[in-house]
Amino acid sequence: MSVSAEDTALFLRLKSLRKAIADRNGVPPYVIFPEKSLHELACARPGDRENFSLIYGVGEYKLEKYEPEFMEEIRKR
Repeated sequence: MSVSAEDTALFLRLKSLRKAIADRNGVPPYVIFPEKSLHELACARPGDRENFSLIYGVGEYKLEKYEPEFMEEIRKR
């Protein structure tokens, strides 16, 4: 499966957001979401909370805590 330049750009933005959140919380970035989750988010671009919850590594806690910021980044063009 090939990854588009747009997906790659979104992945990099999500990775940057993850780093900022991790720094703010004093934890390593992988604690927020693993790379696999960021790749899935970049490719799937979930449009709502329900679809976001289907992404690898997203449980109820992470959905509540991180979904709003990540969805905002996904919606940017």
